[in-house]
Amino acid sequence: MVSEAAGEGRLSIAEADERLNQIYTTTFRHELAAFVADLPEGTKDAPAPRTRAERFPTRLRVHLGIAAVFTVMLVVRWVASDVPYFWPAGPMFLLWGSFLLHARFLRRGGPSQSPPWWVQRRHEYVGR
Repeated sequence: MVSEAAGEGRLSIAEADERLNQIYTTTFRHELAAFVADLPEGTKDAPAPRTRAERFPTRLRVHLGIAAVFTVMLVVRWVASDVPYFWPAGPMFLLWGSFLLHARFLRRGGPSQSPPWWVQRRHEYVGR
């Protein structure tokens, strides 16, 4: 917490260094509360840490599983076909490229929160 406060500018570097040196010399956990008790409150707009489900949602895990299963099937088929060149490279490129695009799309926030244009128009007509 002391290093976060220094990073946010709530403590000067010298004060944070002094507190950290004292923190490292403590031996009991209950002694640590005195070092952070007088810190000013942090910013309220700081985002909460994301959960595992938010970082790697179910639909992305399903996409990963499908891409992995198809990759194994393609490689097994290639080994069984006795073809000298690695023909599964094309389909695998499409599989993993679509997975990476899906992950990038979700990382950027996914679809906007407003409904699509056709849903908005339907509500306009229903309201009349």
